[in-house]
Amino acid sequence: MKFDEALEITNPLGRTQFVVAASACFATFASAFVNLSNVFLAEIPEFHCSSPSEGAPLNISVPINDDGSYSECEQFVSEGDGDTTEKCTNGWDYDQDLYGKSIVTESTVSETLAAYGRRQMLDQGTMVPR
Repeated sequence: MKFDEALEITNPLGRTQFVVAASACFATFASAFVNLSNVFLAEIPEFHCSSPSEGAPLNISVPINDDGSYSECEQFVSEGDGDTTEKCTNGWDYDQDLYGKSIVTESTVSETLAAYGRRQMLDQGTMVPR
């Protein structure tokens, strides 16, 4: 018996085929939210280096860029020293006015890289023919 003959016997556009097609559409629609959620959850808000000491004015410990914003990646070696800078050693402070907490503000670099690696494996797995 060939496939066409079996399909004629089982009714080509019956209830079973409709249920299978609807289930496939539902699964695809639901997975779209998972795949696209990163667009909304991983937005990077404005940020700057954290001040090394509590209560210290930010302009003493973090350089100011030409556009008036605080430097995102540099801090002064010692507070009040306006010449020598180094990379951020105390983490970052994120502006939470627009976004609040997000994946970016709550994770570390190693967690972010691990999540990126998992995402790459997932994407590669969807390209493998079945």
